[in-house]
Amino acid sequence: MKPPTDRQLDVLRFVSGYINEHRHAPSLREIREGIGVSGSTAVTQHLELLERKRLIGRSPGVTRGLWVTGAGLDAVRAAACA
Repeated sequence: MKPPTDRQLDVLRFVSGYINEHRHAPSLREIREGIGVSGSTAVTQHLELLERKRLIGRSPGVTRGLWVTGAGLDAVRAAACA
């Protein structure tokens, strides 16, 4: 499986940091604003790719039903050390 792109890492870092700070997942709008993109479609596409890479998990139909997997946390840590 391909490693996350720089933009995907931005999303992953934002989501991970947000969950650590707020104890719940961010909304799509909060992710969009947090990474500086204008449309929710781009955020949704990044989340879908991160889920396929098993770096995040999502509960369909659940508001804020998003979490970072162990592999996702490892990717965030590895990016911080690079």
